[in-house]
Amino acid sequence: MILPQGRGLKLGVGIVTYKRADLAAKVVQAVRRHTRHSFDLIIADDGSPESDVERISREAPVITGSNHGVCWNKNRALFYLHARCLCDVVILLEDDVRPFQTGWERGWIEAAERWGHVNFAGDWFRDAFVSGGGTAVDPFWSTAFSGQCTAFSREALTYVGYLDPRYRGFGGGHVEHTLRLARAGFGGRRAADQGMLYALLDSPLEVMEAQSARNEADVQRNVALFQTLQHDNIYRVAWTNDAEFACFRAEQTRIRGL
Repeated sequence: MILPQGRGLKLGVGIVTYKRADLAAKVVQAVRRHTRHSFDLIIADDGSPESDVERISREAPVITGSNHGVCWNKNRALFYLHARCLCDVVILLEDDVRPFQTGWERGWIEAAERWGHVNFAGDWFRDAFVSGGGTAVDPFWSTAFSGQCTAFSREALTYVGYLDPRYRGFGGGHVEHTLRLARAGFGGRRAADQGMLYALLDSPLEVMEAQSARNEADVQRNVALFQTLQHDNIYRVAWTNDAEFACFRAEQTRIRGL
């Protein structure tokens, strides 16, 4: 069901960051400047130095803790907005991409409501786009996708859950999460000659220059893990044992800033 983009739809925006406080602050400022729909906002920080947390907590509320990697950090924001704020649509932004046009969120809201899940159509992999026009109604259908900006409907997160916390550090987790969403019928369709295609939205987002946290050892470990987990149960929780649950819950209760 497509909800009206008025007061009846609750929007959440999460920004994930690690050791890039100035960039994260710019993203927050751009989101506040260009978003017309009312929204809940949270920053998820993956164990940056205290000076960074202090800096970004002046811009928006922050959930932080020790460094666990990309998946755990994205789950900090997703869980807060989905399970605690009860948002109908969640948009997740990494700290190197920001909107530059007022009303940027409208396409993401509509695409999430129509398809359940949608990723950002980056210019650097347009050769992977198979069909479509990049709009909310007619997204690009692509063999590749980027995790810099993603949107989820409440239904999609309820059925598929969160990124798998067994992916540590950098790489793999967002790919596997999107694959699970597509397997469940959210933002993916199968093509006989190309396999799974993924819904991408062309959006007024600026990708800023930033030093990558890519770590080849993480990538190789997570690629191997992906081979093991890609056909596992579709639904995943944000923790794998009681100790991780206690850690995750404690982080959710210690929100810093505004």
